[in-house]
Amino acid sequence: MSMLQPPTDLISVLPNNGYLIIPEQLLDKLHQFKQSESHHKEAGGLLIGCKRINGAKDEVTHFELTDCSTPHFVDKRSRYGFLRRSGSHIKKVLTAWTNSNQLQTYLGEWHTHPEPHPTPSASDINEWKKNLKGQKAILIIIGQKSDWFAYWNGSQAIVIQQPVKEINSP
Repeated sequence: MSMLQPPTDLISVLPNNGYLIIPEQLLDKLHQFKQSESHHKEAGGLLIGCKRINGAKDEVTHFELTDCSTPHFVDKRSRYGFLRRSGSHIKKVLTAWTNSNQLQTYLGEWHTHPEPHPTPSASDINEWKKNLKGQKAILIIIGQKSDWFAYWNGSQAIVIQQPVKEINSP
């Protein structure tokens, strides 16, 4: 008889001294798209979850990821590029928003790179500057051996430590 184990959360400290909380199951879901073979194409999507607000300062302090959108067949995918073309990504965010009484929302973006230890390309940075101007967001790039995590502060990506501190969820 096996005992069910509680889910494990991975945590990283953000530049604002808040926390990024990622369920291990969600990171496993992203890793399913890892480009470990030469024929694997880039994949990506949107990150969904809850923002925790510091009431005293009325600013976001914690990001708790709960889900993500995944590639759709109409998205443009190649070995070295991914472009969301499907409305399914936004639809998934809007469904989460509605089903959670407006608690879950868009928290950022993720995609893969065909390299062992990924870093953002010039194209990635330009897209973030254009699309995320003035917003706070979480950015994740899944690599072949390690992953890249960043906090977008409204104008630039600030690299954060890979979430490794584990706690058991209650």
